[in-house]
Parts: sequence; structure tokens; C-alpha cells
Amino acid sequence: MPRNLPIWLTEFGIQSTPDDIQGVSLARQPEYQAISERIARSNLRVAAFSQYLMRDDPPTGPDEFGGFESGLRFADGRAKPSLDAWRLPLAVRRQGSRVSIWGRVRPVTAPTTAELQIAQGSGGWRTLQTVTTDARGSFTLRSSYRKGRRWRLRWTAPGGTVRTGAPIRAYLRG
Repeated sequence: MPRNLPIWLTEFGIQSTPDDIQGVSLARQPEYQAISERIARSNLRVAAFSQYLMRDDPPTGPDEFGGFESGLRFADGRAKPSLDAWRLPLAVRRQGSRVSIWGRVRPVTAPTTAELQIAQGSGGWRTLQTVTTDARGSFTLRSSYRKGRRWRLRWTAPGGTVRTGAPIRAYLRG
């Protein structure tokens, strides 16, 4: 296979609750989605990264899930936390006492600004830093690691709609 062929990731998804056998928790689904997209975007050959499914497959019976539960919405249409996380994916990779933070604001086609927010323990959210994205809506930065810290993105769209991403935790560099 030639090394310069682009890769199109067209059916990527993370199985989640309500499938309690193969699915991860609703809190972990957005984290894993963002980590996966960060890894994909670091490969220059990846030309596209899409979500599969938008809505979970309907159950085949009571407590029977034979299809995919990787959607951003449950089968009945209710939003999962991963819906807001898809709009504002954020991955925080821990490296010792530091973290490398990658995020994206979607849908943007020009640089924009967003708030990188943190919460410690049971404390409320506060803005750590205002970030500016590149033309694809992505940014990368470094910060200090603190145990128990959570991160999220908050973005105000040009029309005034405020979007807030799902809270995520740092993961260890693997």
C-alpha cells in the first residue's frame, strides 16, 4: 500500500450505556471519543474522522441490545453527554506533573476563541485560559497536572449560543 494514501475514518464510535456488557459509562464515552480523535488527528494521513452513530440502534427487546449503542443520542432521541462533547472534544494527556491538552471547536472553519475551564474536587467551574484555535478549530497547549482536576470547553457561537463540553479527566500517556 502506498504510504501517501489518505485514511478516511468513516465509522468510528465508542459503545456506551445502555449496553452494560460492551459499553462504557456515559461519562467515559466523551473522554474516549476525544482521545481517539486526538490520536487520529496526530496522523497526517487521516483526512476525515466521523461519528458512528448519531442515534443508538433501537433495542431488540427488554434489556437486549443487538445493534450499536455508540450514538450521540439514545435510541429515543435524548441527548447523551457525548453530543456536547462531539461539538467540543477535549483530551488531556498526563505526562508526569504536566498535561498536554488538545481540543477542538466544531463546527468552525476559521480561528475562534473558547474558554478552557477547570474544576477541582467538588468546586465549581472557572476559566483557566482563553484559547485560540487554528483554522480547523483545533488547539494544543500545556499546563500543570493536579490530582482530581476536571476540564471542559465552553464556546460562544457567533449567533450567541453558548456550548459547554462534557467534563473530562486526564489520562496517562501510554
